[in-house]
Amino acid sequence: MAPSVQMRGAVEAGDKVRFQSKDVFLPASGSMLSTTCDETELEGTILEFSDSGSSPRYFAVVEVVTMQSLIVPVQELEMVERRRR
Repeated sequence: MAPSVQMRGAVEAGDKVRFQSKDVFLPASGSMLSTTCDETELEGTILEFSDSGSSPRYFAVVEVVTMQSLIVPVQELEMVERRRR
């Protein structure tokens, strides 16, 4: 999956996204990621965003099916479904 710089402004809280486990930033210790390979594709819903220094909305907090929240760079996300408003 090629990173998309445009993804930063394109996703919002509530959107469903997909990403690879290798792109997860700060996985919780003892999490399911320790047993997956780097190419594992995960899917979840964006809960909120976090900045990185002077870059706003650089990370997305994503809740995955296992009910874990993971920190993922927004540019590594692939849109699955837009939240209905």
